[in-house]
Amino acid sequence: MVAHPQAEHDIKEEVVMALSTEDIYSRALELSGHVEETFLDLGKHLRQLQDRDPDLFQKIVDKSNLGRRKAYYLVDISNAFAKLTVSPSRLKKIGWTKLSLIAKKVTQSNVEDMLSCAKETQPSR
Repeated sequence: MVAHPQAEHDIKEEVVMALSTEDIYSRALELSGHVEETFLDLGKHLRQLQDRDPDLFQKIVDKSNLGRRKAYYLVDISNAFAKLTVSPSRLKKIGWTKLSLIAKKVTQSNVEDMLSCAKETQPSR
């Protein structure tokens, strides 16, 4: 039996929601050292921090080597794709930099086209 991508996402989202703010901060700080591999989970944790305690969100930006811009990009990605039915493995294959380019414009009706375009786009050098 194959799990539906949205169901897997909803379970992980509930787990983050159940954590204390301090636990979310600690986990986000830990994840921030491996952004390329953890950007989806890190984005969820950063989004929760931003919602619950903006000062702690700022503290993690200052304490980690994320940088403000990258932290906001990860929150944007989390916000955009939390509502959509896309498997996390597919998003990870595309990567956070390309996803950040489409995050503000992606919807359920255009998600397939946007992800295909992002996947096929070559990074600029």
